[in-house]
Amino acid sequence: MKNEIRANYRQKFVLPHSLEEWVGKGHPARFIREFVEALNLDKYGFKRRKREEGRPNYSPELLLKIWLYGYFEKIYSSRKLEKACKNQLPLIWLTTMNYPDHNTLWRFFRNNRGAIKEVYKASVRVAVGNDMVGLVLQAVDGTKIRADANIKKSIRKKSLKKLLKNLDEIVEEVFREIYETEEKEKDKGGYALPKKLQDRDELKKTIKEELEQINKSNKNPKKQNIESKKKKEFKQERSKKKTSKKRNREMKKLSLKREVKKKVKKKLEKLKEADTNNLHMVDKDARIMRLGPLHRFCYNAQVVVDEKEQIIVGAGVTMEETDNHQLTNMLERMKENTGEKAEKTLADTGYFSGEKLEEAEKKGYNVLVNVPASIGKRRGNIDESLSKNKFKYNEKGDYYVCPKTGNKLLFSRIAIRKDKQHYRERKHREYVCKSYKDCKYRDICNYSSRQGRVIRRVPGEGSIMKQVEKLKNEKNQEQLKRRKMIVEPVFGWIKNNNHVRRWLFRGLKSVDAQWNLVCTAVNLRKLYKKWLDKPLVYN
Repeated sequence: MKNEIRANYRQKFVLPHSLEEWVGKGHPARFIREFVEALNLDKYGFKRRKREEGRPNYSPELLLKIWLYGYFEKIYSSRKLEKACKNQLPLIWLTTMNYPDHNTLWRFFRNNRGAIKEVYKASVRVAVGNDMVGLVLQAVDGTKIRADANIKKSIRKKSLKKLLKNLDEIVEEVFREIYETEEKEKDKGGYALPKKLQDRDELKKTIKEELEQINKSNKNPKKQNIESKKKKEFKQERSKKKTSKKRNREMKKLSLKREVKKKVKKKLEKLKEADTNNLHMVDKDARIMRLGPLHRFCYNAQVVVDEKEQIIVGAGVTMEETDNHQLTNMLERMKENTGEKAEKTLADTGYFSGEKLEEAEKKGYNVLVNVPASIGKRRGNIDESLSKNKFKYNEKGDYYVCPKTGNKLLFSRIAIRKDKQHYRERKHREYVCKSYKDCKYRDICNYSSRQGRVIRRVPGEGSIMKQVEKLKNEKNQEQLKRRKMIVEPVFGWIKNNNHVRRWLFRGLKSVDAQWNLVCTAVNLRKLYKKWLDKPLVYN
């Protein structure tokens, strides 16, 4: 007989195993425990129970360990975390055989959304303290993640206005269908006798009585007159009923129209308040964004990643579809988390905005943004020497100089254009050439025969031209290529490896807190690798 090791369920121990023996020395659960115990949760604003009556509550430290370990191990749902606390040995060890339910875990998250952001900041500070953040080269980028919102439960401005416009036709169509179905139902029962006359004997009796009545009336002329009067009265009553039915139908139509108009106007008011063309009735902070080939309700998740160890040094969520207005906001978050500015920050074309580039320049941030190829050029322009970027701007005199003739393009007016993506009004200054009539370059310089060449100067134009000059430098071009290698792998880990493709919470505040948890987990994985080699320094 072979020697086999079999399960012995009757094994008894004189002394039980120590809890510390349940997980290995290098297990992630030990690292999570050490990290949380090094934090001052009261300072971060975690809520504690003040009453002494009733059953003891779970401490914030214990519940935070569960959430962090869950996100570390790709367990995101509070129900799945509850199950894991009973089934997974590392979590049983981490909770010391305490089993909070999913409601307790969810309430902890909801009540401490602001404090969870502080935990993320702490992960950045620990990385900085352990020389894992270089602050030399960083990259900023955003990704769209689907909201917990079904597109069917949304309202669209375009559809509502169309409904109001065609309301009369729609109501008429609805009532026409109702009348048609009513007539069909009447026709189905048109040949059936009343229940009383369905009995043969009863039917014969009724017919006999009616015939006798007719014979009597035929013999008596007075009775004939009475019968004719009755018939007339009956016809009049029937016509009255028909007219009253028509009135009732018209009244119903009017009341339906009023009710629909009232509801549509309320929804349009909600759209106006939210300053959007599409609004979800459940998650009112989510916005329609392009997600691959489709348009879905999403949130735009932002990160700033340091090149040295790919630590996420800045994180946030916005409701805006594009990244144009997020540059300085993300740079400020990064500075708040690390305490210093990076030597250089890279960004793609999505972050191109004259206003934000100017703002970043004023605040002392060195930014390198990929400028769209169309900047400074004119579509369909024959001569490149007459592109906008060839006209020199004189800041003191506030005018542009023509590169061919040296003529001045003087300030004409401040024009306002509406930004289609963000529904904001944008002001720009217009400079017009007054000596265009005698200019020999008129045909290749200007599209309009009624006025001279117009140059539009947008806010932050000077900062845009500085970026154009920066990108002429080969070193800067090479650095900008490294942006993809710094930030995009992080989104790959989060979305493909960690399966974060849809938010589990609703509302900007909750979604932002979840994103901070996701980014904390990414940083903790980096810190864990360092922790395996040597103890970490916690400031």
